[in-house]
Amino acid sequence: RVLDLGSMVHPVVFGIAFGNLFLGVPFAFTPQLHVDYFGTFWQLLSPFALLCGLLSLSLVIMQGGVWLQLKTEGVIRQRALSATRHSALLIVICFLLAGYWLWAGVDGFVLLTQDANGPSNPLLKGVAILPGAWMNHFIRSPLLLIIPLLGMILPILAFYACLRGQTSRGF
Repeated sequence: RVLDLGSMVHPVVFGIAFGNLFLGVPFAFTPQLHVDYFGTFWQLLSPFALLCGLLSLSLVIMQGGVWLQLKTEGVIRQRALSATRHSALLIVICFLLAGYWLWAGVDGFVLLTQDANGPSNPLLKGVAILPGAWMNHFIRSPLLLIIPLLGMILPILAFYACLRGQTSRGF
């Protein structure tokens, strides 16, 4: 059990960090280009970031479940199939919730332009926070909608491939 919990920490922390990229992290550069962080540790554990952590953990569990099905048989293989089923369902639910949350309640970031011929200096850039900005790229390029759709469809296809005994296709 301790090994299980220790193995869960890394994907959850990675997911929380990735979720915070969507929310924004309060920082600024000093004139010497050092980064100053203005938040607290607890601000990083927002509900959206925790949802992203759960999504990341579910992805790792599903991949591990499919891998175990490839390499084992019998009772262990059946347990791995069950873990794959539950994690695939959880991936789809978390993905839908996170997508809706980004669409409905998380302001997006838009980089303000700077002189392309000037020096590459982060102090010369700015960011505007705008409602609905996370969805602007889908409006400009509707073909990009394929990416979140694949994020929901592929876990289900991986589970069905494992259910049919075609585990290598699920991996």
